[in-house]
Amino acid sequence: MAEIVRYIEAKEDDHSRVWATPPYTEYWSNDNPPTYAIGYGSVCVPGWFAYVAECMYRFTNITIPQNSTINSATLTIKGYEDSGVDAEADIQACDEDNSTQVINFTDFGNRPRTTASVLSTLRITGGTPQTLEDIKSVIQEVVDRPGWSSGNAIQIILSDHDYKYPSFPPSADNDVQYPLEYGGYTSILTINYTIPYIDIGVRVKGSASIIKIAGETLTGSHKVRFRKGNTTYGIPLVATNDENASPIRVYDGSGVKALRKLSS
Repeated sequence: MAEIVRYIEAKEDDHSRVWATPPYTEYWSNDNPPTYAIGYGSVCVPGWFAYVAECMYRFTNITIPQNSTINSATLTIKGYEDSGVDAEADIQACDEDNSTQVINFTDFGNRPRTTASVLSTLRITGGTPQTLEDIKSVIQEVVDRPGWSSGNAIQIILSDHDYKYPSFPPSADNDVQYPLEYGGYTSILTINYTIPYIDIGVRVKGSASIIKIAGETLTGSHKVRFRKGNTTYGIPLVATNDENASPIRVYDGSGVKALRKLSS
């Protein structure tokens, strides 16, 4: 298993879009920032008094090979202030191979969303980061896309569970929370995953059986490579005492390692 941790690195990578009471005045956090705590670079979900809001968090350089198994994935955000209200939000991702920065209110609304959706209850207190529910199903749908490549960007969407554009809550008692990039804090995406090992056709005679040597999608970090058909794969190396170590040993420049076995 492996894990990556990514942060929001630019204000253009987190956004909110907000609509108010009829006639549904539209606000955009990086377009024409309103004055009520949703300045540029901030995100707000799922509402603020007479407003409903959605937000997006774009994380770049997601170095996860296509079709990897996502074991867990979490989004950590920080509250602007404590509203005293539990807020329910739906968490999805842009259903895109390499999600680009959102440029305006309409672009936000037109982005395709994953079928996978996770309901999360926000219990944010002012200035305290909160890690939301596991969104591995959302991330899995993106990395399973035929056009996904390691190093692409993923954009996470939070939206009010009860009210979707252009619907509007009947009172000012709408769920109120403001997760945002604020006071030097940046939202965090953490993904734990397993690379999809494949059979590359190399066999080793073990003590009691034939062992298949594992290969994986080449990322450039492999010391050992193997050509099968028209594809070059990397052969992962593990510690010699690893439970998946094969009998074949390789010196990788730092020490003696073993080729990883796929199965016995």
